[in-house]
Amino acid sequence: MMQRAAACALLASGTSILRNPSFCDDCQAVLEVVQQLGAKVEIDNELVRITAPKKIYPNSLFCGESGLCSRMFIPIASSLNSEIEISGKGSLLKRPFASLVE
Repeated sequence: MMQRAAACALLASGTSILRNPSFCDDCQAVLEVVQQLGAKVEIDNELVRITAPKKIYPNSLFCGESGLCSRMFIPIASSLNSEIEISGKGSLLKRPFASLVE
């Protein structure tokens, strides 16, 4: 849920507050991607504030080993009409992405 909420916060306007966040590796990867796309992320023990950028700036994105992160941000990145490299590590590099890339 945390990963999905952070992606929604990136696409929303203003500041979103996510309460009782998870800080697992996959959630950390999504927070880093959201920042790489221009959002301001403030982390507290019990909440995360994400302020959406006025414009999402394409960049190269690193999704760690999070399959959900990469699958959410491939379509978001494709809507930017700009070249963007999405990478990862470990088991993520062995997963199929051909249908998303097409």
